[in-house]
Amino acid sequence: MVYNHKTGSGYRSGADTAVASVFSGGYVDGSADPLYHFGHGLSYTSFSIDGLRTSADEVDTEGSLRVCCDVQNTGVRAGEDVVMLFTNFFGAHVTRPVLSLVGFKKVRLEPQERKTIRFDLSMSQLGYYDEEMEFVVEPGDLTLYASDTSKELACSKLVRIVGEKVGVLGRRSYTCPACVVGEEG
Repeated sequence: MVYNHKTGSGYRSGADTAVASVFSGGYVDGSADPLYHFGHGLSYTSFSIDGLRTSADEVDTEGSLRVCCDVQNTGVRAGEDVVMLFTNFFGAHVTRPVLSLVGFKKVRLEPQERKTIRFDLSMSQLGYYDEEMEFVVEPGDLTLYASDTSKELACSKLVRIVGEKVGVLGRRSYTCPACVVGEEG
């Protein structure tokens, strides 16, 4: 019942498992859905997140990627929202999480105001231990998601990681710098 469960566990919908009759996405006597999903928050206004775009459709295993999305206050009151950047990697030689939070930015918006959020994602942040227990980044398909909750992902974009498998032990990036475009500083 966590947002970043392993692919194939069936918790999200039962659709990501090969044995749907056993792992149907719930318990025998109830749902596996948490009462409040990761990113759940209450507000006196509403927001929309869209327009996910990247600086490239391909990125080297040792490269970085600029990711932008737009957030708008669609309500009638001012409010704050946390825009989160999630990833899902397909192509690893070990089981990876369905979602991984890699960056976030809190933004204040007046009614109907729209702002662009920028994330600078280094591929070294996506490292993991492979089957030989080496901390690596491998080529494969990376799906990026921008949203303010893990329950309903607002928008997505597929990017291909290319190049050779690289070891990033000791060179791992732990943060993804994020800013509101026009308010850098």
